[in-house]
Amino acid sequence: MIKKDLARTDLGNEDFKVDYKSGRNTLYNVLFAYSTFDPPVGYCQGMNMIVSWLLKFLREYREQSPEESLSQQDTPPNKSTQEVSPATLTPPKQHLGLDKVLEGPESPSAEEGKGRIRLVYNEVDCFFCMIRIMQDLKWRRVFEEGMPGLISHLELITEILSTSYPKIYNHLVYEQNEIDLVPYFAGMIMSVFVSDLHSISPQIAVHIFDVFLVDGESVIFTLLIKFISLMEETILDFEDQDDLLDYMRKEMPKDCLKNFPMHQLLDFEATVEVERRQKYRFT
Repeated sequence: MIKKDLARTDLGNEDFKVDYKSGRNTLYNVLFAYSTFDPPVGYCQGMNMIVSWLLKFLREYREQSPEESLSQQDTPPNKSTQEVSPATLTPPKQHLGLDKVLEGPESPSAEEGKGRIRLVYNEVDCFFCMIRIMQDLKWRRVFEEGMPGLISHLELITEILSTSYPKIYNHLVYEQNEIDLVPYFAGMIMSVFVSDLHSISPQIAVHIFDVFLVDGESVIFTLLIKFISLMEETILDFEDQDDLLDYMRKEMPKDCLKNFPMHQLLDFEATVEVERRQKYRFT
């Protein structure tokens, strides 16, 4: 399953499509390591988007020894280990909100004759970040057999819709032949919106992921409910189930991000309401 998803993980990074047998596909390495670490969960679709997003920012500069350079002369170059000239070194400035990482006078340099500086993905840090997300933030429940976490999250969304947005709820559940909410929101939830937002606005995707790392799942519910409430009239205009499903999965996030500021999408009152309902459900 991991092998099949490598080519599907499209974040504009060809490094994740390198042959996994070479040992240089960092996405495969981290996913395989986690699946080995947590056998009851193993690997599920959605993990690939989270890990690829982490790898996008968890990079570091390492000095390559002359011996390593000689040993790799006959090896095809891999973009995941980009060789960089010290004179033209420009460190990345987005590291999950840490704008000062590897910037300015603290940038690495290499003395002549000591090898080359190269930018590499930090697989170890990524692995432990994945443990933090899955274990401490309890995100592994989303991927466990039977997906109890995902079902619980969808039940909470259904509850909020039924009480706070009855028109939308009735349109989705009753008028549309009692369709399941899983096709609408499963992908967004399991990938923490990475799969849906990275191509629309990478900056916003980073911000949402940052909030998720700090506050947990409440940001996902807040954003989903806001999307739905802001686009209520558009949703109610749909009569065809397939068209509605396609809109909510693909176009609804685009419309909201295009027409509404971020502070409105993640307003404090909506977050408090979501957290209150979460506590009520699980106490």
